[in-house]
Amino acid sequence: MQTDQLIDLSAPAPVLFDTTAAQDRFAVDLNIENEASWSTDVSFSTEALGIELTSFSLDAFSFNNSGNIQGQNVVREVDITLIISEDGG
Repeated sequence: MQTDQLIDLSAPAPVLFDTTAAQDRFAVDLNIENEASWSTDVSFSTEALGIELTSFSLDAFSFNNSGNIQGQNVVREVDITLIISEDGG
């Protein structure tokens, strides 16, 4: 797989780690250095009016092939793009 390809997450779901370290995290089992990039859409909706989103945070972790978080001495380059849009519908 070329490194500039994106995984189509509308296709069958990518493999996620199911380890203790990956619990409560979206931990894709994919080496982004030599396999591919990946993307996903996260929807947020509410029935209530007047909600103002004032902050948003993301944490990024590197997992090894065993599904454990790599140590602090392991340096990886991670590019994150975040697009926030209002449906307005």
